[in-house]
Amino acid sequence: MNRSDTGRRTAGSTVTRLRIRSLIPLAAAAAVLATPASAGAVTDSVSQNWAGYAVTGAHYERVSGTWVVPKLHCTVGRKSYSGAWVGLGGFSATSQALEQIGTDHNCGRRGKTKYSAWYELIPNDPVTVKMAVGPGDKISASVTVSGHAVKLHIKDRSRKTAFSATRHMSSPDVTSADWILEAPSSCDENNNCSTVRLADFGTIPFASAFATPKGGHAHGISKGGWSVTRMRLSDPAGGGATTSGLSSGGTAFKIKYRDQARSRRMSKASHAPGRRPA
Repeated sequence: MNRSDTGRRTAGSTVTRLRIRSLIPLAAAAAVLATPASAGAVTDSVSQNWAGYAVTGAHYERVSGTWVVPKLHCTVGRKSYSGAWVGLGGFSATSQALEQIGTDHNCGRRGKTKYSAWYELIPNDPVTVKMAVGPGDKISASVTVSGHAVKLHIKDRSRKTAFSATRHMSSPDVTSADWILEAPSSCDENNNCSTVRLADFGTIPFASAFATPKGGHAHGISKGGWSVTRMRLSDPAGGGATTSGLSSGGTAFKIKYRDQARSRRMSKASHAPGRRPA
């Protein structure tokens, strides 16, 4: 597949580009890091831009999962954005890297929807994959890291199309595995970022969520003896999302959009490189 221009600019600005970028507010980070959960237990956290699950407690070599591309509910006159992905790394407050692949589901100002597939190897910009996706499509995706090699795979099971690529990173982060629905951030040329409005995606079901520790076997989110964090999204730009509990096998859950008022004080994202849950 051909690689596209990775700088996705938001309309009305010559210096701002839309980047899927995750950043943890200090209060949330402190709450997670100060109270480590026992193996297998679930810790709840509130994020400015992540909803879903992350596991820590091992070095992971592979993460995989499936989801259904949502049908958006757009409002004319209001642009909004969302992304669903699986990835390795990025969860720690000190992380400088994240390897991820997923789909975007965005609303334009005129109420028109736009869907796409992409991957991103933080600190590099996202790369759009030349593969059509649409609402109702069932997506499967995985990220596998071996040394400095990162193998990315995404398949649209409904359209029977797929993309695979192997890229190299100097220092990939393998300290977490993540299954996420995200409100992206808008970043200027100086890497100053703020979260943009989350699109009303309805409900996104994730399934077949597995992580493989280095030298080990694949397990569901709650079945590997790892620390598990469940995140609820509260977007300061408006919109939010709740994450359900896990299925009995620890491999399936749902993320549901919920409307909320725009915060009077929008938090500016950290300037540190790397993606972290907010």
